[in-house]
Amino acid sequence: MEDSCTGNRRFGVMRFFAVERSTLPPLGYGGDCDTLAEISEIYLAIPTIIFLVILFAIVGGLVFLMARLLAVLPRYTFMAQDLSHKMKAYARRGADYAVRPVIFLDSLGASINRIFGKR
Repeated sequence: MEDSCTGNRRFGVMRFFAVERSTLPPLGYGGDCDTLAEISEIYLAIPTIIFLVILFAIVGGLVFLMARLLAVLPRYTFMAQDLSHKMKAYARRGADYAVRPVIFLDSLGASINRIFGKR
């Protein structure tokens, strides 16, 4: 009966070239399944490490850009804040003009009621 390591040796030809070159020598020269497991673990860790390095570079670039932008942003944020205050004032003035006729008619009706004694 064959163990799983010799069964894996038979299918080594079907593997990719890089994987084949790293898994067959340990098995052929007295290696065991632990060596194959450690090599597989390395192959699983390499893409993770590459992904984390790329992620670290992106985050580092964003931090660098934010540090550069903070020197320029206060002037523009002040301009945006000033613009929002002006828009708020224009909106309030427009709302006051829109309700002015209604308030005038209500106050006129209240004055007439007060003069003629209706309470």
